[in-house]
Amino acid sequence: MALKRSLLLMLVLLAASLLAAPVLAVEDEVIGTFTVHGKTTIFKHVYASRQADPDTPGVDDLVLLLSDVPLPEADRSSSRLIGLASNGRVHALKLRWREGSDDIAAVPYHAAIPQSGATVHHLGMIDLQELTGEKIAVRTESHKLGQDWHYSARLRAALHRGGTAEIEPEADAVETSDKPLAGEAGDPLFALKKELGRQGYEYNAENFVTAVKDGQLEAVKLFLQGGMSANTKAGDQHAMIMAATLCASDPQEARGPVILALLAAKGDPNARDEANATALLRAVQMGCDPEVVRAMIKAGADVNARAKGGGTPLMLAKALNRAEIAEILRAAGAKP
Repeated sequence: MALKRSLLLMLVLLAASLLAAPVLAVEDEVIGTFTVHGKTTIFKHVYASRQADPDTPGVDDLVLLLSDVPLPEADRSSSRLIGLASNGRVHALKLRWREGSDDIAAVPYHAAIPQSGATVHHLGMIDLQELTGEKIAVRTESHKLGQDWHYSARLRAALHRGGTAEIEPEADAVETSDKPLAGEAGDPLFALKKELGRQGYEYNAENFVTAVKDGQLEAVKLFLQGGMSANTKAGDQHAMIMAATLCASDPQEARGPVILALLAAKGDPNARDEANATALLRAVQMGCDPEVVRAMIKAGADVNARAKGGGTPLMLAKALNRAEIAEILRAAGAKP
């Protein structure tokens, strides 16, 4: 009996010691850079929090503050950071992401940046690799839009909750330099990329498809001029399919010209989407102008191509009472 009592006491003490053991805290760590006018600062500290969005009740903002020096809590307000940055004592960047939105707000704190302490939108991306109530892991970087400052970071940090997010004033347009920065010298597309940057697009496949979706004709032309293929895909989104699918969307006056620009750059009117529908079939379905349909046919579109359900462009034209389109298709050899 004494042995059983002794064993029971040991188990109780062991359980108590386990309950009393401290929970291992998430170790904050960041690997990243903040480059301004070609001079790079290393991010060494990160502070992460989830705060109430002041403009949207019930919605939280994820706030990440990256810095090259430690920042006591009293130094993390915008006014304090502006003061510290103005005399070169801190080089920091605040990222604020409203959960569920498609925009990340960036607030630089750096004496050499005219927008120091002001919010810049649509400048960067955020890739949430882990997000729980207690911790966050993120990869983030700025787009290269021709601006004089860039950032890139990977971080893991404990996520603190409380307070209301501070919304800094909106910045003026991001200033760009007409002189190449480090890594840009000798780039034959330097001027073209700068102009795309001024329009809000980085020179890559994803941004090209976005420009097509936005109906931004001048940006689309710049991408094509720079050598971007009219048949570029970003994920499962094909530029030609996307252009045809959005014929009825604003800005409607740009939709036809965007498609014509893609066709002129050898865009494939027989490109197919996940439903096996071609760009021509989508153009008929979504109300593209007769001029666009004629141009697709001239570019080699198969007027008898069938989607998964068996539908053809002529079938759709009839079903949608698009008599002029139906006649164009018949004249091109579409079968009843």
